[in-house]
Amino acid sequence: MSWGVEELFWIVTGVISVTSIAARLIQRRETGKTIRTAIEHGQVLDPAVVEELLESKRTSFEGLVIGGFVFVAFGVGLDVPSFFWMKPKCQSCPSLVQVRF
Repeated sequence: MSWGVEELFWIVTGVISVTSIAARLIQRRETGKTIRTAIEHGQVLDPAVVEELLESKRTSFEGLVIGGFVFVAFGVGLDVPSFFWMKPKCQSCPSLVQVRF
């Protein structure tokens, strides 16, 4: 079984998505543990402090920009090598780039 560029794209896209979701869930769980531990130790938490702990560290726009840069870099990283190493599907078809070593 050979892996093509399309399969590799979807595998990496899935890994990035699952990792992002898992990181958010872990961050929320740890924030909850921090608040719970503070309450158990008798600390009085100001509602502003709790709100600050619960809100996301990044704004949604910053997260979208970072995600956009990651996907653009990933796309360029896949396109450049596949352009040079891709073989034509038929033997009589001319290739776009002929790499000579």
